[in-house]
Amino acid sequence: METELLRCLKKAGLDAGIGPEEEKEFSHELYACRYTEGVIRCLACKSEKVYQLADMRYRCGRCKYTYGAFTGTWLGLARISLTAWLSLLRAFTDNLTARQAVQLSGVSFPTVLRVFHIIRQAIAITEEPLLMDGSLARAKNLPHKSGKDDLAIRVPVFGLTEHSQAIEIILLPEMEIAELLRQPVRIVKKGGLIYTDAFMYHDALLAYVAASEANELDKQALFTRGTVYVDRSGGFIPFLRQSLNKYHRIEQEKFPFYLYEIKCRYQNNNPLFERLLSVLNRPVPEV
Repeated sequence: METELLRCLKKAGLDAGIGPEEEKEFSHELYACRYTEGVIRCLACKSEKVYQLADMRYRCGRCKYTYGAFTGTWLGLARISLTAWLSLLRAFTDNLTARQAVQLSGVSFPTVLRVFHIIRQAIAITEEPLLMDGSLARAKNLPHKSGKDDLAIRVPVFGLTEHSQAIEIILLPEMEIAELLRQPVRIVKKGGLIYTDAFMYHDALLAYVAASEANELDKQALFTRGTVYVDRSGGFIPFLRQSLNKYHRIEQEKFPFYLYEIKCRYQNNNPLFERLLSVLNRPVPEV
């Protein structure tokens, strides 16, 4: 069903937009795709007595709960039409900038930035659910405790393992940036990006710090001026550095989401648009 839906969406011409009736049909198809057993159930009471309203919402005949086709999903986090969502998703998969996406879709710049962030969150949290915890989870505006002892949360450390085009990136919740800098390995700093030579069973440890903290780290740590194992040509780290260079500034707390987006682009073997639409149509994980 999902493959047929996506084929229809492409045929409709995403850049040109789709009409109200087509949007209603496609919204229903996306909603139905989430129920692999073929039975649509109420989000509140799980009853099968669900019917669609004229305004594209759904109502449960049992508990009377009314909700949208994308309630509880990543798509539901942005209050824009499906047409706008598809246009912005196409811009994202084509690696357009936010300003280029504004021109393509007619959506406001702040909304485009928010939608791009939601897409990055969906990619990252689908692959690494631990990112949904603490200050890294911004999709639901979760509370965040700030303070001087919060460095481990604000600057997460990741382990990178690379085999040909297969990349594994895992969050190391027990490691702090200060501990990374104490390891007896060569450490490279390129702007705010910090990564090491091979460490234990990882090809590298990596983290990202804001410009102000990066300058302070120059006074506290010794960084190598040479290269390390993961700097080899054609590897992920050179691709990561090149990808990060196109951004004027990346907020420190949002780096993990950029990291997993870039990983997705680096090793993508399937049509990215179809893959991301499927991810965005899933429920946002509970914290």
